[in-house]
Amino acid sequence: AGVSEINGEAVKVLRKTDAGTSEVEIPYGLCMWSAGQGAQVLASKLSESIPMQAQLAVEHARGDRSRLFVDDYNRLLGIPDGSILALGDCARTTAEKPLPQTAQVAAQQGAYVARILNRGYVLAQDGPPAMSSDDFSALARSRGRVEAPPFH
Repeated sequence: AGVSEINGEAVKVLRKTDAGTSEVEIPYGLCMWSAGQGAQVLASKLSESIPMQAQLAVEHARGDRSRLFVDDYNRLLGIPDGSILALGDCARTTAEKPLPQTAQVAAQQGAYVARILNRGYVLAQDGPPAMSSDDFSALARSRGRVEAPPFH
């Protein structure tokens, strides 16, 4: 049993049944991949395919490409549109004192990313994610925050 395929619309999952194995297709709007401990092939392949990740691995991790470099907002460095986020064990920063890779930190990162996504922040920009222009009128009424704070 396990995930057999992820495409742009659904995740295909193999499930064991009394009659054998069946494949179930689960549609999604946002796919968040979570895997166990240790280096994952997905993270390594992403790192190899993004030139900035390879450069950062050489500069900050002795060439180790098993984890992905992210900015203070968990956006993958080298992806200008901000469309890939990484957190937990597969993510690392270039900070001198990085956060420990614990389940507690991963849970906090997950809650932070969920808030940013649920509030509709625009991730495709340099600097902090900001609310879309459609949300400014509501923001003016509520006097809320325009930019997302970094995750620290």
